Amino acid sequence: MGNRRKARHIQEAAGNPGHRGLNPETFIAPPGIPEPPPCIQADPLALEEWTRVLAELAGNEILSRLDAAVVCGYCLTFATAVRGAEAVRQQGAVISLTKRADTQPGLFPIPDPASGPLQRNPNLGVMLDALKVLRGYAAELGFSPLSRGRITPMPPTQSAEQDEAEKFFFGSGSQ
Repeated sequence: MGNRRKARHIQEAAGNPGHRGLNPETFIAPPGIPEPPPCIQADPLALEEWTRVLAELAGNEILSRLDAAVVCGYCLTFATAVRGAEAVRQQGAVISLTKRADTQPGLFPIPDPASGPLQRNPNLGVMLDALKVLRGYAAELGFSPLSRGRITPMPPTQSAEQDEAEKFFFGSGSQ
């Protein structure tokens, strides 16, 4: 099947290591930082991850406002994985699915081993499924060590105003 094609801006950021011609008609989204969508704003854990991730991605000029859906998916999946892991930590990987009388509505069932046969905690499946999906998002966004090695961040560009100020204070021979 071969390797997946890389977007033009990713090839340029990596220095076009294959020295193949780049498609001049490839759409390149303008760099920018997306605003968190309402589903992220409603989830404190996802919003915290959104803020952390965008702080890391902001300086490499590969992120665009069009990437909001991918980053949103990553953050929501991250929040799901963390909640699943917390439920497994509290309840254990093997539980009885019979609810105790003191379980509050809307919360995970509290296992009661004396009330029935034990089986795999459903939250373990939720956590493992979320981690599988999270791995795909991480590779797409360059969060894994392997995918990070494929991307060379572009140096930050200076505005014309910064260049003029640099010439004024340091002369034309700076750098």
